[in-house]
Amino acid sequence: MGMDLPPRQSINEEYFPRNLMEFDEWFSTEDACEAYLIAIRWPEGFRCPRCGNDRAWRRRRRVMVCGSCRHENPLTAGTIFHKTHKPLRLWFKAIWWLTSQKYGANALGLKRVLGLGSYEMAWV
Repeated sequence: MGMDLPPRQSINEEYFPRNLMEFDEWFSTEDACEAYLIAIRWPEGFRCPRCGNDRAWRRRRRVMVCGSCRHENPLTAGTIFHKTHKPLRLWFKAIWWLTSQKYGANALGLKRVLGLGSYEMAWV
C-alpha cells in the first residue's frame, strides 16, 4: 500500500514515531496514514470480517472491498476515527502531539500546533 513500516519485534513493541521529524517522515500523506492503519489493524494481512477471505482492494479512500463477497469494510470502522470527515493525518498529528507532551497538553496548545480554526474544534 505504499508505506514501508519499520520492522516490529513483537506485537507489544511501541510502534509510533519518536519525534516530530520521524512523524513527518512516516505520515507525510493521507495514503501513508491509511497504510499505517491497515498495518496496525491487520498485522497478518487483511481478513474480511464477513467471510474471512484474505483478498481485498481499496475501492476508494478508507474502504477495503473483499475480493470474495465484495463486503465493503471501512478502514476506520470500530476506531475513534470512524465517520470523521477530518484527514487521518490531522488526527494522527493531534494524537502524537497529545501523547508526546512531557508536562501535559491542552486544547489551546493543540489549536495552535494544528492550525485549527477554533478552540472548540481542538476541545472536541
